[in-house]
Amino acid sequence: MSHHRIKPKSDDISLRKDWRVFWPVLAVLAVPLLITVLVMVATFWAGHPQKLAANRDLQLDIAKLRVNQLHLFETSVSGEKVRFVVERTQDNTVHVAMAACKFCYRERHSNRVQDGVVLCARCNGSMNFESTKARGRANSCDLSEIPHQQTPQTLTVLARDIAQTVTKLAQQ
Repeated sequence: MSHHRIKPKSDDISLRKDWRVFWPVLAVLAVPLLITVLVMVATFWAGHPQKLAANRDLQLDIAKLRVNQLHLFETSVSGEKVRFVVERTQDNTVHVAMAACKFCYRERHSNRVQDGVVLCARCNGSMNFESTKARGRANSCDLSEIPHQQTPQTLTVLARDIAQTVTKLAQQ
């Protein structure tokens, strides 16, 4: 046994050199984690509406509306938050409606958008636009349409039309 102060080289130095070996492993693990986070964020934001200023008309370029996908909007009418949806069909017909059926709107139930349809908070069924509703449906959970103007290029939804639809729903 030696009593001198010089210590033999330890294995500690080799560990410091080998840490670079783990970078590819960390990178491979980070990619799926990043993809998972991005998917979760996209799912979270998918059901969030685009907010419009109170009492402002909505003007959209129809070409920017994805076919058969609901576009959710929110505005304020008389101090009350109102959500409505816009959908363009394959034949370029555009539907604009409240994002609630009559019952859910009156009772202040919150509906949710899932897999491209609005689900009723009362019966958990999918809601269709009034103009496309199937005859003889068991429930009356249809989206109340909002009047709008459409040209081949643009869609205009007037704030006063939204307010009139809200007033009509509140009275029914």
